[in-house]
Amino acid sequence: MHKSRIFLAIAVLSLAASRPAEPAAHNAFKWDEVKHLCSFAVFLKKVPAAVRHKAAEAQRAIEAAAEARTQATMAAYKAPGRNESIVYAATAAAADNCISATRADMEDLYSKGLTATAKAAQTTGHIEEFINLLKVAGAGGDSTGYCLQTAASDAPTADTTLDGDECTQLDFDDKAAQLTFEGDHMTATGFKQLSTKSLLGSQASKCALLAKNADDTVAATDLFQKKKEQKLLQGLLKVSAKHDGASTATLESLNTAAADWAIKQPTTQLHKLYNALAEAKATIEKQTYCGTDAKSVILHVVGAGKTGEEIEKYLKAIYPADKKNTAKTDAQAMIDKVAGTADNQKAKIQEQIVNTGATKIQGTTAESKQLKDISGNEQLQAAFIAQRVELFDASSSAAKACQSQKTQTTKITETDATCEKKGKENNCKDGCKWNSEGENKTCVVDPNYKPKQAEGGEKSENLSSTRPLFCLQFCFSNFFPLKFSLKNSCYLKNFLIYFNT
Repeated sequence: MHKSRIFLAIAVLSLAASRPAEPAAHNAFKWDEVKHLCSFAVFLKKVPAAVRHKAAEAQRAIEAAAEARTQATMAAYKAPGRNESIVYAATAAAADNCISATRADMEDLYSKGLTATAKAAQTTGHIEEFINLLKVAGAGGDSTGYCLQTAASDAPTADTTLDGDECTQLDFDDKAAQLTFEGDHMTATGFKQLSTKSLLGSQASKCALLAKNADDTVAATDLFQKKKEQKLLQGLLKVSAKHDGASTATLESLNTAAADWAIKQPTTQLHKLYNALAEAKATIEKQTYCGTDAKSVILHVVGAGKTGEEIEKYLKAIYPADKKNTAKTDAQAMIDKVAGTADNQKAKIQEQIVNTGATKIQGTTAESKQLKDISGNEQLQAAFIAQRVELFDASSSAAKACQSQKTQTTKITETDATCEKKGKENNCKDGCKWNSEGENKTCVVDPNYKPKQAEGGEKSENLSSTRPLFCLQFCFSNFFPLKFSLKNSCYLKNFLIYFNT
C-alpha cells in the first residue's frame, strides 16, 4: 500500500511536469501614458491642412500679382508719354517675376508637403491601430482581463477620446488653419514628448499581449517567441515578453535625436518622419509674397526697387559699352520724372496706373471706367481685350491714313498743257519729259514718273503705321491669357519702339 502511494505520487508529479505552464499575464497599458501617443498622432494629422493653407495663400498671392501685372500692362499701353509707359511696363515685368517666384515656392511646398503628409499618415495609422487593438482586446473583460486601464481602476478603458478626437479613428484635419510645428511636439532637437517612459500601468496580470510561456522557449500559445526586446509602431514602442511577468513596454527616446532641425543620419522611419516635418516647416516659413492684392503688389515692386531693376536691365542691354554704367542712374531718373523725387513714388505710380481709363465689361454692358473700378482677373482680362481692340482699330486707322496720304502724293498731276509750259520755261521735269533729243522736241507728260520721297520718308511712314501694331500683337500673343509667362523684353523693348516712332 505504501509502495502504491509512492508510485501514485510519482505518476502525478510526472503528469504535472508534462503539462505546459500557464503564461504569466503582464500589466495592462496605462491610458494616461498611451494618450501621449494619441496626442502625437493628433499633431501629425494636421500636417496636410497646414500645407494646404499655405498653398492657398500662395495661390491668392499669384492672383494678386497677375492682377497687378495686367493693370500695369494696360496702363503702359495708354500712358501719356514714353517715360510713363516704360515705368509701367517695368512694373508689369516685376509683377510677373513675383508670379514666377511664388510658383517656384509652391512647387517646393507641394514636394516637401506631400512627403511630410505621407509619412505623417503612416505613423498616425500605426498609432490609432495600436490603441484600437488595446481597446478591443479588453472589451467585455470586466476586471478579469484587459490591456488598457484608466488611472488605478481595475477595469478596461472605454473612453479613448482626447480633446474631442477619437484616438482609434483619426482623420486628417482639413479645417486647421495654421500648424505650429515648434512647440509641444517638435523642437530643434526632436519630438518633445517622445522620451523614454514605461506605458504599463499598475494593474498586474491583466493583459496577455506580452505573456510568455517560458523565456526563450517557442510556443504556439505565445505571441512573442523570444524574450528579447522588439520594436513596434515604426520603432516608437519597445516591448519585451517575459515569463516571470516582468515584461516591458517603453517609448523610444526621440526628444534629443536631432540637432538644429535635422537628424543627420536617419536610420528609422521616425527619423525620416522628423526630417520630413522639419523640411516642410522650413518651406512653409520661408514663403514670402509680393502682396495679397494688386495694390500691395505694385507698391511692393516699386518700393523694393524691382521696377527700377527691370528698367536698368533693359538699358544695360541696349546701351553702348561706355554708357552701361549709367543705366541704374538713368533708370531712377526716369522713375523720378514719372513720380517725382519724394518718398511717395510707389504710391504715385500705383495711383497713376489704377487711374488709367479702361472699358469695364459686365454681362452685356460695356462702360468707360478706370482700372481701379475693375476688380478680379476675369474682369481685367475682359477689359484688356477691349483695350486691345481699341488700340488695334486706332493703329489700323493710322495706317490707312498714312497710306491715303502716300497715294495722294504719288498721283501724277501734270498734263500736256502744264508740261508744254514747263518746256517753254526749260523746266521739263518732275512729271514731264522731253519726247526727243532734236530741235523739235516737246515737253510731254512722263507716265513713269514717281515723286521723290523725302529723306527717310517711306521708312518713317512704315514704322509709324506698323510698329505700334506689331508691338501690340507681339506683346498680346505673349501675354494673353494670363496663365502664360510674360517675356520681360516685350514690356520694355516694344514699348520703347512704340514711343520712339
